[in-house]
Amino acid sequence: MSDSENTSSSDPTDAAQTPSASPEQIRVCLDRIVESDGFQGSGRLRELLTYVVTQSLDDPSRKVPAKAIAHDLYGRSLESGSDNVNVVRVDAGRLRRKLGEYYAGAGQSDPVIIHVDPGGYTPRFEVNALSEMTPAPAIADSNEQQRRPIGSATASVALLATFGTGLLVGVWFTPEPEVVEVPIAISGIELFSTEQQLERRALMSKSPSSLQAVTLSHQARNLIFPLIELERLDLTLAMFRQAIKKDDSYFGAYAGAAQSLATMAIFASEGPISDDFQNQAQQMQERAVALAPTDPWTQSASAWTAYANGDIADARKHAEIAIGLSPDNDNILDFHSLLMLCIGDFEAARAAADPDRTRDPLSGPDARQAFFGAASFHLGLYDESISAFRKGIASGAPLSAATLAYLAAAFQAQGDTEEARQQVQDLKRNWPDFRADVTFGRLYADPGQAEAVHDLLLDAGWSAP
Repeated sequence: MSDSENTSSSDPTDAAQTPSASPEQIRVCLDRIVESDGFQGSGRLRELLTYVVTQSLDDPSRKVPAKAIAHDLYGRSLESGSDNVNVVRVDAGRLRRKLGEYYAGAGQSDPVIIHVDPGGYTPRFEVNALSEMTPAPAIADSNEQQRRPIGSATASVALLATFGTGLLVGVWFTPEPEVVEVPIAISGIELFSTEQQLERRALMSKSPSSLQAVTLSHQARNLIFPLIELERLDLTLAMFRQAIKKDDSYFGAYAGAAQSLATMAIFASEGPISDDFQNQAQQMQERAVALAPTDPWTQSASAWTAYANGDIADARKHAEIAIGLSPDNDNILDFHSLLMLCIGDFEAARAAADPDRTRDPLSGPDARQAFFGAASFHLGLYDESISAFRKGIASGAPLSAATLAYLAAAFQAQGDTEEARQQVQDLKRNWPDFRADVTFGRLYADPGQAEAVHDLLLDAGWSAP
């Protein structure tokens, strides 16, 4: 999505009523961010954020182009092609995720929220409705709240507009959310169908905590990918655990926690830590089964937990049940494709991740291009693999070290050694601690599958840190 698209989707009446942030406030909040614990180990992201914010404050009418960032921050030629600014796209994606984590924790009460929207690098500044510096509204009675029109919900969804559909992080640290009995739309997309609105009303009639548990769980579910980022898994697990505290009868919180813990078990070194993660995942999965055995999310979690435990046959069985129950759901399809990729059924992985396949548009962000690209690579379809990964990057899909590793390997397999080396350099620069041999070795059931990527990376100049 381009910056112009982001701007054009705003309601001018809302903009006229929304207070603007002063340059002094923005600079203070920028200093808070770059000095926060979460950014201390991310020097490049601190520099990138400082650069784009400073450029915008110096000239608010100027859009910050990727080539200027690549030249000013990374010393790259302005005459280079689009591939040369890929590192900017990668860092911008990392910055957006890091900002999401910051506003979920230390920055939740900052007076100004700094956005770097997908599709551009020009920051956007918004007064934080949840800031401790913002006067609290008067408390209305419950009947008045139910009659409140959608215009009063603008502040309640401010963070959702910040991070996009499915990324409302920080809500679990706030008081119970206001429930609005009308569809909420962001950028012209209706977030809740009529059926979903009725479900939310039913949950609200049970208790506000039940509604919050479901909301938290679905937000966390959409944050799981990229799967190999353990910091992200820590975040999703914390959200699922908080959902369980809100309502320990909601199966989805247990299913999501099982998926997060099973992934941690896969990537942890063999021994007590991995065993503990696996045991916790099993307990969460069993609780989800007890509460909702026929729900596709429960079956998907059972499949992934079984795979983490080394039971491929059981994993495949539950995965087939899950996709049979919900063949169009993004999350179900993504985990199905991932599992098929891990066990070496590349055709099935490609079928589930097929970009042309019909998907439920309300399920949130998906990782289809990454799984389609990886499966295509292992089938020797290197052109399709490269195209899929690049389309994923361009569309703002989840990005990780594995993306650049596969791109480098695919280019090397094609004989494009120069482009392969460039991808390796970007991989080293952005993920200096990434161990392709360990990551893929633990993720895939067939060691030869991991070696296929690892050996090509070595040929392209990569070396284990």
